[in-house]
Amino acid sequence: MITTVNRDIILVLSVVGVVFGLIGGIAAFLNAYSGYSHFPAITKRKRIIMSIEFGVLGFSIAVLAVVVVFFFIGKISL
Repeated sequence: MITTVNRDIILVLSVVGVVFGLIGGIAAFLNAYSGYSHFPAITKRKRIIMSIEFGVLGFSIAVLAVVVVFFFIGKISL
């Protein structure tokens, strides 16, 4: 069965994914930086780089989760 993709749903998917992705990415960054700050052997530059990696991962997971939810509820079908 082929379902047409509604442009409104794509817009909602984009907005929800980006908003929650940003929130998730910022939360992951702050949590990782806070955790790494307990280790004095890790330089500040290294802590920031590693925390940014977790922030990007958090953003990606949040966006992917929104896409998966929309597929599971049947709003988008390829």
